[in-house]
Amino acid sequence: MSRYLCVWGQFDVQSTNKINKIKKEVNTLLSGPYFDIHLTISNPINDNNNVDSIIKNISQNNKIIKIYTNGISMKDNYFESLFINISKNNHLISLKNLIDKEFNIKYREFFPHISLFYGNVPKKEKMEIIKLLTPPKTITLNNISLVNVDESIEQWKILKSFKLNNL
Repeated sequence: MSRYLCVWGQFDVQSTNKINKIKKEVNTLLSGPYFDIHLTISNPINDNNNVDSIIKNISQNNKIIKIYTNGISMKDNYFESLFINISKNNHLISLKNLIDKEFNIKYREFFPHISLFYGNVPKKEKMEIIKLLTPPKTITLNNISLVNVDESIEQWKILKSFKLNNL
């Protein structure tokens, strides 16, 4: 049975708590679906027998990444409705390129962000909410997770998480 798999970056407890606080504030005002905080690194991942060992090996050979945020933005796109902008850095790009290479994923523009809300809401309403929010300046990406996103958002499931090396 084939699944639609993604690799997510996930964060240390302190970063997760800060982002979840902002996400909760947004969803109190906009009421979107629940999803785990993440930064999508790569998709779709070929669902093969080696996928776990490949991701585990990548995690063991890559270090924890300090990520700088760049404000909160919005798009007229359900899955990118309201999000924290992430400044690209060489380590994050290298991690993505390595995963893409391992799974033969065709190049497409990498747009690192952390979604706070999924949904279709008028731009004016989102602009008002953005004024109320202050994202953390830095966050720590310390896990890569293999995620099944084949079903509805509420059924997305983290299959395995692997800690990045603390080199």
